[in-house]
Amino acid sequence: MQLVKDSLAARMFAVVVALGMVLSLAGFAAPAHGQTIEELQAQIAELQQLLAALGGGSSSSSSCYPFTSDLTIGSTGADVTALQNHLIGMGHGIPAGATGYFGSQTQGALASYQAASGIAPAAGYFGPITRSHYNSTCTPVSSGDGDGDGDGDGDGDFFSGGDEGFLDDFDELSKYNAEEVGENEEDVPVLGVDFDVNDADMLIERVIVEIDTPSDASNDDLEDLISDVSIWLDGELLDRMDVDDASHNQSADRYTFRFTNLEGMVEEGEESELIAAVTGVSNLDSGDSGDGWTIEFPVDSIRAASPNGVLDEFDSSAYSTTFTVESFASATGLELKATKSNDSPDDGVVDVDDADDTDNVELLIFSLEADGGDVNITELPITLTVTGATDVDAVANRLTLEVNGDEFSETISTSAAAASITFDDLDIDIEDGEELEFTVLADINDIDTGFDEGDTLKAELTAANMNSLEAEDESGEDLANSDTTGTALGDEQAFYDVGIFVELVSTSASVSVDDGNDDDTGTFVIKYLVEAFDGTVYLSDSPQVTTVDTIPDSTVTTAGPRYRVDEAGTATTADLSALITFTTDDGATDSGVTNGVELADGESTEFTLTVTRTNSGDSTDDGLFRVLLEAITWATTDASTQNVYDFDLDDYKTDPVSLN
Repeated sequence: MQLVKDSLAARMFAVVVALGMVLSLAGFAAPAHGQTIEELQAQIAELQQLLAALGGGSSSSSSCYPFTSDLTIGSTGADVTALQNHLIGMGHGIPAGATGYFGSQTQGALASYQAASGIAPAAGYFGPITRSHYNSTCTPVSSGDGDGDGDGDGDGDFFSGGDEGFLDDFDELSKYNAEEVGENEEDVPVLGVDFDVNDADMLIERVIVEIDTPSDASNDDLEDLISDVSIWLDGELLDRMDVDDASHNQSADRYTFRFTNLEGMVEEGEESELIAAVTGVSNLDSGDSGDGWTIEFPVDSIRAASPNGVLDEFDSSAYSTTFTVESFASATGLELKATKSNDSPDDGVVDVDDADDTDNVELLIFSLEADGGDVNITELPITLTVTGATDVDAVANRLTLEVNGDEFSETISTSAAAASITFDDLDIDIEDGEELEFTVLADINDIDTGFDEGDTLKAELTAANMNSLEAEDESGEDLANSDTTGTALGDEQAFYDVGIFVELVSTSASVSVDDGNDDDTGTFVIKYLVEAFDGTVYLSDSPQVTTVDTIPDSTVTTAGPRYRVDEAGTATTADLSALITFTTDDGATDSGVTNGVELADGESTEFTLTVTRTNSGDSTDDGLFRVLLEAITWATTDASTQNVYDFDLDDYKTDPVSLN
């Protein structure tokens, strides 16, 4: 193999020298000894492109690649990479380069090549006619695989191979909410989501955006307010579409923008942001401003390709918000924007006392940012909501707001399950471009005063709160509702005197291949640590399969952790077996009673949930499978009624594996 590489490198070096002599007047330096094969290849490609340009857009083809299949939009792999390298070398540019994915850029370059070669129709489809023309012009060689890396092993493609990835953990970006789009203002972000990329690099291939007309709109023609919609991935433009090119369902008053043949690469292990932006028209009618248009990524609107060519649609939720189009003078004014902090507590369990208050329980962290001028805030409302208890003041008695080292407190006194607590007499300055962080804390009553273990409380800075706050700009004018944007919606905190804390240890998934007759076995393992606090708890070691992604009640009668098996997003209970094991190193006792495992205050144990699934032997049972932990049950006595722990379990899931 090394002799083949050395021979190929020598031939490539000779080609570079020959081309360098022909093109010396163009300013190219002669190649240096010691260059790698990849560097020589890159220089050859660059010289070929310049030669094509100097020769009027055509040159002789490079060595033959053994194309055997037709290629079109959506094709991936080594054949696509070879075609792209050929097109680039012939002077038909592809801005993204040889990615191994056949998108709109490759289609355009191929159509240009066909037109220049007299191939009709020049439709950008690589079929028998174009393949025959290619074979008649290329130079046969005795070795090499044509994948562009020169080593004959087929590993030179940027986006090809056998890996299959997926997108997960979608969250809507709260900072894009009720955005104002100015007249003639370009590419204003109005809706965004972030997501994780797992198992392999992925290619965003399609995004659908829908815009609904307000029911009370003064003008229902979207083209009179915005000129286009654009899609951005991690700050880079993927595509834009004029409103005139969108599909308009007049009966539903909905405009649909289908962005297809995209080439948005996202890397494995990274968190990426996908944003929809709009551009305001240059001649907005004053009577058309101020209407709230709803923009949405509908269900399954994002489609991505894996390196092995598999296409999948994400996500199963819809994400939407609103935007307005304003006159230039209005839209370029002051804006106060709210954003939930990444440090804000997720939904979880809080250890409280049954006889004394528990002070300064953290409920929410958010920031306020001033843009376009200084702001002075004098009043700020926060919404509190309880579940289980009927009154907010049954759970909490005082709310505190911390900012810049200062504290502001308000007594909670309300007989409602949801209430707005207003911090008044504030004097908080936020300078233009400055972002201040706020923390909301509550003093929680002792449980004996009127609420039950498992009741929850959450704090939110809602859109209504933002509209109700009192603030002035630097000229002393009050901020209007249109000057405040964004929200910060906190998660529920559940209160227990005796309970459990849960921590993820690890997850794994593997496949055992049997005889190849559609009877693979997948083994899925989720390990998690459970610690008891303030008393003895009992946990069952009998796993229970479920078909839902949430457990609806705070208590259940059947003991045992709930798990779900997904086949490409659809729950299944077929061909499963499951087992729970646990360690006794940190105090856990196998009590032998109904609930199995006993933990005293401060004791912990590591549980291992092992789920196996064997295909039934029918190929229709093939697919991608993974296991998710949905809830853990526990009790303070060896009784049938179980408390449900289902807080912040998003990461308690295995990677998907293919069973066939």
